[in-house]
Amino acid sequence: MLYYPGERRTTRVLTCRDPQAAFQGKDTSPDVFWSAEFFSALDFFIFGFTEVLNIATKEQAINERIRAQEVRVIDSDGSQLGIMKTRDALQLAYDKGLDLVEMSAQGPQSVCKIMDYGKYRFDRSKKEKESRKKQVTVELKEIKFSCRIGQHDFDTKIGHVKRFLSAGNKVKVTIMFSGREMSNKERGFVMMDKIGEILDEIATVEKKPKLEGRFLTMFVAPKKNTTTSKGREENGKDQNA
Repeated sequence: MLYYPGERRTTRVLTCRDPQAAFQGKDTSPDVFWSAEFFSALDFFIFGFTEVLNIATKEQAINERIRAQEVRVIDSDGSQLGIMKTRDALQLAYDKGLDLVEMSAQGPQSVCKIMDYGKYRFDRSKKEKESRKKQVTVELKEIKFSCRIGQHDFDTKIGHVKRFLSAGNKVKVTIMFSGREMSNKERGFVMMDKIGEILDEIATVEKKPKLEGRFLTMFVAPKKNTTTSKGREENGKDQNA
């Protein structure tokens, strides 16, 4: 006997080990009770999971895939054609050499539009790509300095910091201490102050210098209206060499 998912069944099936055998009417060893409620819940779970998969993978319904018997139709020029039988709306779209696309399945009637579905998908994909290009992803970059760094290397790393900031990214500036340098930590704070002064025009200090073990760190973020398209194009990986 077939049941709709979620329908409550109150009778016991059989006392058996195998539920399949119970439905086939075979009497097996009475070890486990398989109640009708168990099968109802199992059916409901399988049905619900299947529906979720269908919704997740469902594309826009077009032409013969539209299941509604009646639809509210919008013509290709945007004019309202009212409620029509789906087969009549489909024939009207075919007569124009176009497709009938379901735009919304909510409400008493589905809303469908007559259009060139191929062109519609192409334009939508193009807009999505343009939108993604305009989005700026903020990343946290890190540049490491040492207390004994030379002037040339210092200027090079400052250039990397400026490039990351111009790309709209935040930067973690780290000064590493090694060996006896820990006895002269003030030198690291002086260097941090110098870096902050150099970046003052394009960056703000989000977190002031903080000593953690052998590392002195400071976080800087770009100021508004200081990011450039050139900086985003040249944005690269961390430069810690």
